[in-house]
Amino acid sequence: MSPNDLPVAAPRRRRSARVRSWSRAGLIAVVCAGLVIPNVALNPVTPPASAAPSTPNIVVILTDDQPKGMIETMPVLRDYVVPTSTTFANAVTPTSVCCPSRTSLLTGKYSNESGVYGINRKKFGGYKVFQAKGNQHESVPVKLNNAGYATGLFGKYLNGYRIDSGEPRPPGWNRWTATVENDGGNKYTDYRYTADAPDLALAESAGAPTYEQRSQGEYVTSHMGKAAVDFIEEVPSEVPLFAVYTPYAPHAPFTPEPKFAGAGVNPPWKKTPDSEKNVSDKPHWVQEQPKKAKVEGMEPRAVWRKQTAVLRSVDEQVGLIIEALERTGRWENTLLVFTSDNGYAFGQNRVTSKNNPYRPSSEVDLIVRYPGQQEAAQNGDLVTANVDVAATLLTAAGLPNSTSGLPLGTSGGRLGIPMMGTWNKMRGRKRPPYCGWRTTDELFVRYGSKEEEYYNYRIDPGGKENLIPIEPVAKKGKKGKKKPARIKKLNRKQRLYAARAAELRALAAAACTNPSPDFGPSFDKPTWKYKY
Repeated sequence: MSPNDLPVAAPRRRRSARVRSWSRAGLIAVVCAGLVIPNVALNPVTPPASAAPSTPNIVVILTDDQPKGMIETMPVLRDYVVPTSTTFANAVTPTSVCCPSRTSLLTGKYSNESGVYGINRKKFGGYKVFQAKGNQHESVPVKLNNAGYATGLFGKYLNGYRIDSGEPRPPGWNRWTATVENDGGNKYTDYRYTADAPDLALAESAGAPTYEQRSQGEYVTSHMGKAAVDFIEEVPSEVPLFAVYTPYAPHAPFTPEPKFAGAGVNPPWKKTPDSEKNVSDKPHWVQEQPKKAKVEGMEPRAVWRKQTAVLRSVDEQVGLIIEALERTGRWENTLLVFTSDNGYAFGQNRVTSKNNPYRPSSEVDLIVRYPGQQEAAQNGDLVTANVDVAATLLTAAGLPNSTSGLPLGTSGGRLGIPMMGTWNKMRGRKRPPYCGWRTTDELFVRYGSKEEEYYNYRIDPGGKENLIPIEPVAKKGKKGKKKPARIKKLNRKQRLYAARAAELRALAAAACTNPSPDFGPSFDKPTWKYKY
């Protein structure tokens, strides 16, 4: 029998075959039974480096394209997890698109350190670039696995991830049930994924081959959630575990599980939120965007309803994962992280979706339940939902912080974080590559087109007024010759903020030592050109 013909086992099921559908009251009554969560712990957990029963278990739940605030529509998280967790109110993803953000969480590196800026080779990213840059050997799971953790990933890994059946899993993972790139089909119901050979022991799984399987009609969110539960129940109680559950939800095409098809809710806004008619102060890629907001060809309100229905399945699996942690005696000693790889815009600043530096696309919910925490806490520090989370995971395991992030709870004095990205097509128009700087209340962006933006969110929460002038694109005269571009004069308000914008520009320049290759040779020498 060739390796390609080797039969594989379906993901191991938990001991109880009965699947509960949690209602708000039902979850609290059943899951909370017997749970005693002692004193709140707001600082990073720092147990001994050696694997021991006191070493915390770590569970990361990472959704895909979840708008900030949508957690309010998820009953388990809203009514059970949040009241015993720390909410980080100012969580940002420095590169607000799937593959770079996930790379940062897995490695603790910003995009200009990992070399992963986008979702495919054309955009300087994707799994092949991640692999070629050697990131898989320096990842958080490798370090945790070396420290004695049993590790497992269940769901989406990185854009472009494919395998040949029988190919070894990425280093650092004991259990590897990851969806692979699909050539068409609905990724919620028609997907391919990796599976282990039957009866592969955890102790023998390092570098073991995995085998591609095709879905058999099971909804992907629930399928991967069950695999995560099986992993939690499989790992011996004396071994600390690191489980990463990465559902595809609520990514387009926003297909809900049949039982939740009618569970979507209306958004908290009636019209497109913070809609902006005059964008003459914005870069030209924004000015070229269609005036009417469409998200994946649909009205924004319809997409919100679809996403909230899709997330009900995620919420149910969160409840089942917590139940498995409690049932195996791990819950009181588990660091639980819930966040998204990026935010999502519904037309704010005339922009939709993700992959831009603006607030709706780059800000996310970040909920962390520390071992022993028994009541809600709020943290207003500016944090990253990926690089800082990576630092927190290593610190929790008693390992050195080898990342570019800061453990959550220790970043109160930071000056800000870099924002960066390669070019991207936004509804038919290319957005230039950019590199910038974000503080709690401000955003500065410099594009490869030489355009710049500065927003002060204290006075302008919606980011509607760019406080520094835009350099106009030179237009052709009657004889076809380009007229020289003219810089707009600063108005009084712009003059007041010019000094602050210069400070943020200097911080961005210091951080952007290796901008996206299409930006230009350096932060000070951008060369990207509009082609429309």
